[in-house]
Formats: sequence, structure tokens, C-alpha cells
Amino acid sequence: MIHYKYAQVCAIGTKSILYQSKGATKMSEELDHVCPQSYECKILVTLEVIGGKWKGIILFHLMNGPLRFNELKRRIPAVTQRMLTLQLRELESDGIVSRHIYRQIPPKVDYTLTPFGESLKPLIDEMRNWGEKYENILLTERNKETQEHEPSQV
Repeated sequence: MIHYKYAQVCAIGTKSILYQSKGATKMSEELDHVCPQSYECKILVTLEVIGGKWKGIILFHLMNGPLRFNELKRRIPAVTQRMLTLQLRELESDGIVSRHIYRQIPPKVDYTLTPFGESLKPLIDEMRNWGEKYENILLTERNKETQEHEPSQV
């Protein structure tokens, strides 16, 4: 049984079920099909690995070959050094990214996708394609919502 640090939500359609950490205590049941923490909901497997703000972007940049830490940092300027380090460590512990240390002075380290990580390339490509296709629609919708919630100036 997998235990999560925070409560997890698994959504199917518009219905969802919430599980608490440590023991998958059912908080509300609205589903015909249950997604327990044993990864019966396969979307959770993917989101556990590439979920979050930075992992998908890191993987996208590593798709073209190995990169050193500072090269990744330059390509993703909004990420902090600490967060980039944490995300790379998580990807490494999941077997998605490998870290290669060159024994030289000054020391050199680069990151590359493992063969397991390479299996995510089609998914990352499709996410990018979807973003390109629907970016304008999303921005338009979000702009409408912002304008609706702003107080009118008289």
C-alpha cells in the first residue's frame, strides 16, 4: 500500500473521491469506480512521476540530450536552485533521470533521461502539442473570468 504525505484526489468524470493519507480512509463516496492508493487509478502513477510545476518542463528539456545543472537552470529561469535540485532528485529516485558525475576538476555533473524516462517522450510531446493548440483558448477564458470578477469602475 502506498502512503501519501497529503490527501489525494482521484477524479473520474466530474465525480471524485478523497482519500486521507495513511490508510486510504474514505472521506466521501460519489463514484461507481474507486481509485485507491494502490494505483488502480493509473493516472495517479503518471502524476506521481511527472506531476507538479517543474518536472514536465525538466523532462522536456532533457528530451534532446544530457544537460548540466546550470544549463537546466538557464532554460528554466523561474525555478529556484533548491526546487530544481529537489525535482531532479525525485526524478532520479523514480528512475526517470540519471545523474552522471565526471571525475575531473572542476567536477562536472550532467543529467539525462534513462531508457525508462525515454518512455515519457510521447507523453511530454503530446502535452506540449496540446498546450500549443489550446493556449489561446485558455488565456481567453481566464481573461474573461478576470474581467467578470473585477469591480466595475464608475
